[in-house]
Amino acid sequence: MQKIDENVLVFDLSTEGLNPLKCRIIGITTKDSTNERIFAKRQERELLVEFWQHINNGNYTQIVGYNSDDFDLPFLIIRSLKHGVKMCPIIRNSIDLRKTVFYGNNNRRGKLVEFQELMGVNFPESRYRKLDMYLMWSTPEIHDLQEFLLRDVKITWELYQHARETGLV
Repeated sequence: MQKIDENVLVFDLSTEGLNPLKCRIIGITTKDSTNERIFAKRQERELLVEFWQHINNGNYTQIVGYNSDDFDLPFLIIRSLKHGVKMCPIIRNSIDLRKTVFYGNNNRRGKLVEFQELMGVNFPESRYRKLDMYLMWSTPEIHDLQEFLLRDVKITWELYQHARETGLV
């Protein structure tokens, strides 16, 4: 197995809706080669400041997401602009695995859960939804919710590993 770059961060957003001009980010999950983290703050500005500081302090050279060019990155950029939060240039060095695996074919909208099945990554059923991330604001130790929220970054990390091993990225 090829060694995964330790300076890569996989990320995923939880939002209150689909429009970054009107809806806010309620949480961000991340995974790198050694750590998984959930950013959950009631105040969106605080959440964004903490997230961008984490990226800067982690010396990440690349961020990876799934459908991140069409959803996550525009949300991060627009919401950071709204709050005047300093971003870092890493957003220019990102990989959207959905576009990568479908070779830029925007008509193919494969879901991350389909890649979970393809790679044989199994998770127990959960009663939670991504919108439930707000529960982390007051009770961050909800283990079942934490595991559910980290699913997408874990699947994206596995897909990234497979893409690296096969020479796709």
